[in-house]
Amino acid sequence: MLEVAVTNWTNKRSRKGIDIKVTADAGYAYAKVYGALERRGIDAFVPAKARTNQESRTTRFRYDAKNDIQCPRGRILRPRGPARSRFFYSKAKDCARCPLKGDCRSKARVNKAVVVGDHYPALLRARRRRERWSKQDRRLYERHRWRPEGFHGEAKTWHGLARALRPGLPNMKIKAYLTAAAINLKADGNWRTFT
Repeated sequence: MLEVAVTNWTNKRSRKGIDIKVTADAGYAYAKVYGALERRGIDAFVPAKARTNQESRTTRFRYDAKNDIQCPRGRILRPRGPARSRFFYSKAKDCARCPLKGDCRSKARVNKAVVVGDHYPALLRARRRRERWSKQDRRLYERHRWRPEGFHGEAKTWHGLARALRPGLPNMKIKAYLTAAAINLKADGNWRTFT
C-alpha cells in the first residue's frame, strides 16, 4: 500500500522538479520500504528501529553484496539453496572451535545462520544516513512527530478510526474520508453545534 501511494505521489511531483522528502516513524523502518524509496529517488527521513537481541548478535558480521558475509573471526558464510538464496550459513567445524560461539549463535545450533533480505543494503545506507542528518533534517523529522501523528491520534481517539464497525476496505475508506472531513471542518473553524 505504501509503495503504490509513493509511486502515484512521486509521478505527480517529480514532473515539477521538486525534491521529494518523506518522513515516517520507526514503524516503517524496513529494508523493503527503504529500497522502494531509494528506487524512486526519494529522500527518506525514517529512523531505523532499535536492534533486537537477535540482531545484535549479527552486528559484528560484515556484509558485502559481492563477497557474501564474513564473521568476526574472518570466516566466510556462503549462501545455500537454489539460485543463490539469501540464507547464509557457516560451517559447523568453524563454529565448533571458535571462542565467540557463545555470543554469536544460539545454543541449539551447531552453526550460524544469517538471513539477508533483498533490500538489506538500502537499510544499511539508511542507518548510516541517519547518523549524518543535518539540523534541518532533524527539524523536518521532529515536525513529523507532532503534525501527522497528532492528526492520526485525534482520528483514532476522538473520531473512532481505531476500530472498524463495518469490515471491508470500501467501508473503511468511507469512514476515513468522513473522519478527515470532520477534522478539516474543525481546523477551519467552521464547526458549529446546532441545538
